[in-house]
Amino acid sequence: MAALACLLNYVLLSTLGFWMFGQITTIHDPYDVDALLLSPLILKANGWTPLHLAAARGDLPLATSLLDHGAHVDQLNGNRRTPLYEAAKRGQTAVVTLLLTRGANPNARGKLGYTPLLTAAEEGHADTVAALLNHGADHRVISTFGDSALHRAVRGGHLAATHILLEHGVSVNRKTHGETALEIAQHEEDQELIRLLRAHGGREFSQAKAHRARGIAQQKQGQTDRALFAYAEALNLDPDDYEAYYGRGTALLQKHEPDEALIAFHAAIRLNPTYFEAYSAATAVYTARQQWRLALELWDQFLTQQPQHGRAQFERAIVKRAQGDSAGFLEGLQRACALGHVAAC
Repeated sequence: MAALACLLNYVLLSTLGFWMFGQITTIHDPYDVDALLLSPLILKANGWTPLHLAAARGDLPLATSLLDHGAHVDQLNGNRRTPLYEAAKRGQTAVVTLLLTRGANPNARGKLGYTPLLTAAEEGHADTVAALLNHGADHRVISTFGDSALHRAVRGGHLAATHILLEHGVSVNRKTHGETALEIAQHEEDQELIRLLRAHGGREFSQAKAHRARGIAQQKQGQTDRALFAYAEALNLDPDDYEAYYGRGTALLQKHEPDEALIAFHAAIRLNPTYFEAYSAATAVYTARQQWRLALELWDQFLTQQPQHGRAQFERAIVKRAQGDSAGFLEGLQRACALGHVAAC
């Protein structure tokens, strides 16, 4: 009995250990875990190559030697990050420049749609941001959550990185979750950032938002015509308010005007190519009309921008099922499930 109890304890402890190891490798950045005790195991389990590690450490001689001996410059680790990403995340500008001159892709996307520029901006590494922009990094790229590099820099209060981005022509009034970079800085009461953003043409749209909020409230109360008027007032003050266009579209659907609604949804998509709700509403209209090709083309357009969006893969699969394409439906479910959309699993 004693031997059986010991065996059971061993099995339980081993299982617990493997589970904890899996949690650590999934949740935490492997490089940030205790380097003395755990990092070697975790780095290996996460597919880190010697070049990833040299890049993260900023070891320029070793990174150069590895590249000279044939190391793949854009090899992905378990988090789908390239060596360039790991260097950019930690502000290792010399290694970033080396990798870029050796052909590294400055716009490779990792999880959540992050690129080396997004992570460098988020961490506030101004010199690294500049190096990436000077070697072709696309400042128009946004994460799965809708933030651009400018939004990430402003959220972190990184004045120097924000200045570099603005000097390279990033769109100062592009919105994320309905807010411009200036409005984010105002929430944080960061006066230096507020002055910098205003000097580069940053704007805030509080009155337009008030009209839009009134339209949403009136729509919920069944006052569709008044809601449409409120959305029109919002768009008069802020012609780039994609949420007002979306609200207008949903109000027009309530009035049984799907053609006009589609115009509004497409306007929202044009202004924000990753606005999921507008894609969903527009494809619902196309699906109801059995216009499968138009619905699928729209989801493909969204997934080009956000390839790791599990729910979009799921919604695309639903269109396939409505079309009668069982194989396409099952394939879409598998993709959505692999991307973590539970309803598809």
